Amino acid sequence: DEPPPFTYSYPSGRAVALTKHVLDILKKHNVDRVEINIANNNKGQLLRLVNFGFIPSGQIISERWGVILTLTYYLKETNKEILQRQFFL
Repeated sequence: DEPPPFTYSYPSGRAVALTKHVLDILKKHNVDRVEINIANNNKGQLLRLVNFGFIPSGQIISERWGVILTLTYYLKETNKEILQRQFFL
């Protein structure tokens, strides 16, 4: 049997509102960035985070967990600009 085709569902309004709320709280407390590690085969979560503004910024290869992607969300625009200037064309 073939596995079902991959389907992507957009996050609900509550999930987006909660994420924005948490990021606003972190920004008020002078947090520069938020990093999230997810499994590379978690395509649904990867798409949600990238669509929200998280940037793939690295990967970890673990014997136990396999390939783990690191995504970063910059709360201060200057830090995002520095990253883009130094590492992206």
